[in-house]
Amino acid sequence: MIASMIPLCGTGDTFLLALVGESRSDLAGFLLAALNSLVVDYVARQKVGGTHLKYHVFRQLPVYPPTAGDVQVPWDSSVTVAEWTAERVRGLLMTTHDMLRTDLNTQGLSEPVIWDDESRLQVRCELDAAFFHLYGLDRDDVEHVFTAFPGLRENEIKRYGEFRTERLVLEYYDAMAEASSPKSAHECPADASTGGMTLRG
Repeated sequence: MIASMIPLCGTGDTFLLALVGESRSDLAGFLLAALNSLVVDYVARQKVGGTHLKYHVFRQLPVYPPTAGDVQVPWDSSVTVAEWTAERVRGLLMTTHDMLRTDLNTQGLSEPVIWDDESRLQVRCELDAAFFHLYGLDRDDVEHVFTAFPGLRENEIKRYGEFRTERLVLEYYDAMAEASSPKSAHECPADASTGGMTLRG
């Protein structure tokens, strides 16, 4: 499952479009993060039989309803799920001047975010950990989901000597689980406003 934002344009019949209504444009980042989460990708892998994600299969994927974005984040009760995810998605998307002109640039960034692979990995892993929590998966479930990504495991072990994505996601997952208790708060190493990335200029 690979989802992205595209400019307003025509598309082919195999290009599935998901449109967020103008009244809830604030949910665009939340929807994009959910569709790209490992949870949804895992389910898609159980259903997709070819190279195209068909509409009837897409309709079966476990995508949260819009009202889920209005719920407070368990590990940070000061923001809603939509606000928390949108802050991080903005850091991943605002890498070009074209993206700065979209509705997602609610903070009015004037310069694109500098692309940094390490920072992007950290933010993506934090988002994946969050959706594991939001979908109600326990730690054993999370470890099982990673067994469905043997190619990613093999490539990262060759490159880094470990399955780095799994380790980082589990670290974020554990931190969020601990922070969900009223006595603690989730400390994110990334700056939420830009996803821990540096602005150009």
